[in-house]
Amino acid sequence: AYNGSFTMDGFQVYMMQVDKSVFESNNDIVPLTDATKVYEGTFSANEAGWVTLQLNIPFPYNGESNLLVCCFDPDNDKPGSSHKFNTTSSITEYRTIVYADNTHIPDLNNVSAYSGSKAWYTYRNNIQLEITPNNCQNPTGLNVTLTPGNGTTALLSWTSDADAWQIMLNDDENNIIDVTQNPYTLTGLIPETTYTAKVRTVCGGEDNMSFWSNTVSFTPSEIQVVTIGSGEATNSYLPAYTFYNYNLSEQIYTAEEVGMDGTINSISFYNGGSEKSPEIKIYMVNTDQTEFSNNTDWLSITANDLVYDGTVTFTVDEWTTIELDTPFEYDGTSNLGLIVDEHMQYSSGLACRVFTSTSNCSMYVYSDDTDYNTVGATYTADSRVSVKNQLKLEISPTTCPRPTNVSVSNITSHEATINWEGTSDSYNVYLGTEDIPSNLLNVNFSNGIPSNWSNNSSYPWTVTNGYIKSGNAGVASSTSTISVTVTFPANGTVEFDAQCMGEGTSYDVCKFLIDNTEKFTKGENGEQWDHYTYNVTSGQHTFTWSYTKDSSVDPDGDYFAIDNVVMKLPTNIVWSDPLTVENTEYTFNGLTSETTYFIKVQSNCGEEGLSTESAPITFTTEVSCPAPTDINVTNVTGRIATINWTGSSDSYIVMIGTENLVSNVD
Repeated sequence: AYNGSFTMDGFQVYMMQVDKSVFESNNDIVPLTDATKVYEGTFSANEAGWVTLQLNIPFPYNGESNLLVCCFDPDNDKPGSSHKFNTTSSITEYRTIVYADNTHIPDLNNVSAYSGSKAWYTYRNNIQLEITPNNCQNPTGLNVTLTPGNGTTALLSWTSDADAWQIMLNDDENNIIDVTQNPYTLTGLIPETTYTAKVRTVCGGEDNMSFWSNTVSFTPSEIQVVTIGSGEATNSYLPAYTFYNYNLSEQIYTAEEVGMDGTINSISFYNGGSEKSPEIKIYMVNTDQTEFSNNTDWLSITANDLVYDGTVTFTVDEWTTIELDTPFEYDGTSNLGLIVDEHMQYSSGLACRVFTSTSNCSMYVYSDDTDYNTVGATYTADSRVSVKNQLKLEISPTTCPRPTNVSVSNITSHEATINWEGTSDSYNVYLGTEDIPSNLLNVNFSNGIPSNWSNNSSYPWTVTNGYIKSGNAGVASSTSTISVTVTFPANGTVEFDAQCMGEGTSYDVCKFLIDNTEKFTKGENGEQWDHYTYNVTSGQHTFTWSYTKDSSVDPDGDYFAIDNVVMKLPTNIVWSDPLTVENTEYTFNGLTSETTYFIKVQSNCGEEGLSTESAPITFTTEVSCPAPTDINVTNVTGRIATINWTGSSDSYIVMIGTENLVSNVD
């Protein structure tokens, strides 16, 4: 006390260990919910000098954290304006906050809501502390280490020379663990749950326990962050070319690149350009498609595949994370299709990081005028490229992991052994066989053009050397077309061989169209034949081949030729009912020789449910009675010859023949 006498009844003192060292503003008050009330009573003095308060509750200070002292006078018994206390200035750092008002009393349970007068200062009270040393050394530097993807454990470590400690979780005195190991692994935690922990030394004897250490907070999580791609290369077109008003891009990521099945909760892009805030829609699909074979080969998606719709701010030189509106269930065996539909007032500058692939794994189209319909896209892409965006995916693994490393060994004509890796106590094993549907169309034109084909009446296509070619060779400014209409009961493919002759793309044009949508437009490719395959959706479709000739003619070299047109549905796999197996190996018996089979395995996790199925693998049984090979004749004399061969049978039939010579006829 600096001068005068005073008395304050009901005076309260709180103490708390904190990491904070300064106040950033007069609103930067520390919540007192975790503080200890160490004194409540009269605070008075008759003259200047030190005033001592004997604490009702001694405060255990760990010597490592900073000490916060809060004094609270809840009564309006102002002691007098002339009363002062000695202080020391911290020069530049604000270390004192004062809430003082004649009408507003702070609520200690909600100090941030105080609306009265506030002040903050660079000086603070001089104090004397009577401290009883604790001879039981406090642990220091408590730290927690979490393993990504492991939501049930946490590793605690600290600094201490002792050999026995106690750990308290969540400030619960009924949740204290006695340990003799440092570091120590907490087990049995609940994923995605926040915990607190602190540790103290157990000394025994009179010293008994140290004070508690600093408190650490942690949230173990099963969510894994999968990073796809690396490097610093960027691309202005993926996932969106913001120089145009509307953009649509599709990218394919392989199952090997994703590396696990589970629920995708968020996706992140790294922007190496300038900051942009476009409106985007993100779709995700599980797909068997591995690349974009042509500029209209878009992924098949529905409105239900939408996982995000909103505005995203792509900040500069860092990852931008987008939390999905609808987390996506990725099966781990298919490839991952990523579709981004973007629109904003054009403004160039977005350039996200990419990495190189081995095929055309990305495709995009952009326009100032066309607001693209993502579902059922039929647009001709501006480009297909062999780069795709680097990604970070936050994935929650499935509660029932699927089997991995499925393999087949010991294959004979009637047996095969299946092995896999997994952590389940039970598995479902499926055996599949091929169901190959008949081709919807299979024409090689050796017997002419089928009657159900529509052939151009002015310049009809004709059969030449077993293939057909356009009929307008040597006719300036003409077009010759041929088409056929086929109904696909399910999604399938069309494939054919083609030879494109003429003067080049700018002059003579070979086109292939499905329902008037161009699938390719080509000029001359020389005398070589190329093979083409295109996906076809279910329904009725018209397939058209067209050759357009310019004004410069060459009667022998102006034509478009096709052959071996095949339209078919995909091969189906007919799966058996599951076989329940309680280990990671199973041998199939009674298989048919020379037959292709498929295998997939599924974990059965009881209450946790079933896992996704492993990717199917295939094998072919051997011939049941293989013919001998490497037949050889040795040791030939006038009456003896030795015959040798290679084979796996226990018994053989050997036949010897002689020539039956026929006399010449005059």
